[in-house]
Amino acid sequence: MNKTFKMLISTFCKNEDFDGAVQVLREMIERSMTPDSGILSEVFVGLCQCGKSQLAKMLCSEMEAIHLIPAGFEKSKTINFGAENENKASGDNW
Repeated sequence: MNKTFKMLISTFCKNEDFDGAVQVLREMIERSMTPDSGILSEVFVGLCQCGKSQLAKMLCSEMEAIHLIPAGFEKSKTINFGAENENKASGDNW
């Protein structure tokens, strides 16, 4: 079952359909399934790059609250990296 979710999320991310990836991730959360850190990073970086860093942070907080963050996942590194790319894409310089 987890492989199916991983494949779906990966496909959505490759097609830059991060809303679809989030829907699958939410389904995993509802089933108390922990995604692997690579897939989670891919979703969060993608969300940040398309201007949805707040959604990435909110999802991460939700997952932390119910202990579904995978081992080896570096929240600050992943979300900060994605947010930096979001700012570069929009032309913001700080």
